[in-house]
Amino acid sequence: KQQQDDWDALAKAADYSNEQEFGTNRNATRRIAKALLETDRRLFLEEQTLGNSSVGYKTALMRMDPPEVTPKNDVLVAWRPDVYGPVVEDAFSVPNAACQADNEVAKSHLLKSLGSPAEERNDWSQEEEDEIESTILDFLERTKDRADCMDQVFLFPTRMGGRKRKLIHFVAGKLDLAHWSHGSKDSEKTVAVARRGQRKRKQRLVAGNGGP
Repeated sequence: KQQQDDWDALAKAADYSNEQEFGTNRNATRRIAKALLETDRRLFLEEQTLGNSSVGYKTALMRMDPPEVTPKNDVLVAWRPDVYGPVVEDAFSVPNAACQADNEVAKSHLLKSLGSPAEERNDWSQEEEDEIESTILDFLERTKDRADCMDQVFLFPTRMGGRKRKLIHFVAGKLDLAHWSHGSKDSEKTVAVARRGQRKRKQRLVAGNGGP
């Protein structure tokens, strides 16, 4: 059961493609997950024998050129070595420099020591972090003199995706603010941010108006 759950999580993370993030830290974990998934498929093919023969397939994981031709640009190639011989194998044995460079960026990002600052290990850019921080600081400035605690709770827009919600939680924590998930359905999920203590005050106010 645990192995199946782990595989499902890996497959879900690997269902991703964004050429604009190629060669960057952003979503490096998802690119590694995709590489692991494709490698597993490649090794499965190599384990398959051909009829009564003990000979299996030779394989190579390739990428379309140019890569922007389609978001799904990974190509798994398999051939019979007893038919095509070393000629085909040699043709697929030259590594792609850009792919190798991207792999090194992703591995370096993921294998940073645990003692390094948390923000250096996250899958977002400094520009994205600054944008979220600016939004939160603007909210704090606009509401600093308000007495109504309901006005001091900021809800980010829905449909931002789990990655962006994780970033909001990270920035709010860095600013020493209260932050919590809001909404149960995927289409309603977002993040609420408030000054410390405001969340409890909000809950008491809701309860006093006939809430839970």
